[in-house]
Amino acid sequence: MRRWLVWPHELTALYVTEGEEVFIEQAPNLLYSLVFRTLEVLVMFSLLIMASRSTDPVVTQVALAFAVGIFLWLLKALGEAAYTRYVLTNYRVLVITGLFERNCEWVSWRKVTDVSTHRSILDGLLGMATIRIHSAHEATGFTELRDVPNPDEFEFWVTKLVQTTNKRAEVDDWLEAEMD
Repeated sequence: MRRWLVWPHELTALYVTEGEEVFIEQAPNLLYSLVFRTLEVLVMFSLLIMASRSTDPVVTQVALAFAVGIFLWLLKALGEAAYTRYVLTNYRVLVITGLFERNCEWVSWRKVTDVSTHRSILDGLLGMATIRIHSAHEATGFTELRDVPNPDEFEFWVTKLVQTTNKRAEVDDWLEAEMD
């Protein structure tokens, strides 16, 4: 039975099977989540200023109610980002998401057909990227890992794991050769 009240760094252990080796476990870049939500933050602060300067109690209450609503929405969005993990193992790639509703999607390396990386100017400045993993079964909906920090290292591991698996070689053999 899976536990629901866990810290973000404990998520991966809930989904990795015995004998499965984790190579990379990363969370999306939380700074980008804040930058991406700048408009909402500005609206929230504008409402707080409006509430503090208004002489009409109805305007004050409505502005405060909306500001609190936006704050709670931002808190939930940041919590969702904090409870998201991108995991690369010797068998599969997993995306674990959810603060209140937990989801785990994965695809086996044997099913991966293509990998692409997208970096906007802002992504480049913040040191991250969106990595798209295309599988032989596109109906799964599992394609994007957003706001991946250290994308070069992540992409290196994805490439090596796909190459190694598609050659029907064992990942452990490749690792031993790399370390010698």
